[in-house]
Amino acid sequence: MELDTRQRAMLEEMGVKVFGPSLPTVALDDAPPGPPRGGEAAFAAAAVAVARPATGVTAPVRVAAPAMARAPVGEIAGMDWDALEQAVASCQACGLCRSRKNTVFGVGSRQARWLIVGEAPGENEDLQGEPFVGQAGALLDNMLKALGLSRAAEGAQAAYIANVLKCRPPGNRN
Repeated sequence: MELDTRQRAMLEEMGVKVFGPSLPTVALDDAPPGPPRGGEAAFAAAAVAVARPATGVTAPVRVAAPAMARAPVGEIAGMDWDALEQAVASCQACGLCRSRKNTVFGVGSRQARWLIVGEAPGENEDLQGEPFVGQAGALLDNMLKALGLSRAAEGAQAAYIANVLKCRPPGNRN
């Protein structure tokens, strides 16, 4: 796209940065007559050829996801809270169970109106079996307190805190 001095001035006044070849600092009335250049031609004229080493590009390889044993949705949907927590504690549907110390189910009132879901549990969460402990937990507790909420409260002030995964990935991967 080719912009004249007036268009560039308007964009500059609006705070819009324009990248591309700059125009010479000649007033429009003083500009030599000539046919206007098209946008592609202006950029092509200003472009500098840069030699790039050839790289061998390989096509992505599809890897089949490992098969996981999954509980039927109906079975999970029929569980009460305690049965669900027990099912999580005994779950061996994927390899994460091999390296965990504890499952990290969640903490707070089961009737909470607020649900906070964090990333996968870290080392401290795995050791304690509770989500958001340590510095991250203190920060979250202060944020909840600012909203008048707490993981320990009941009723309207209650918040339930859980992780998206219930087991810590090896090496604290997320």
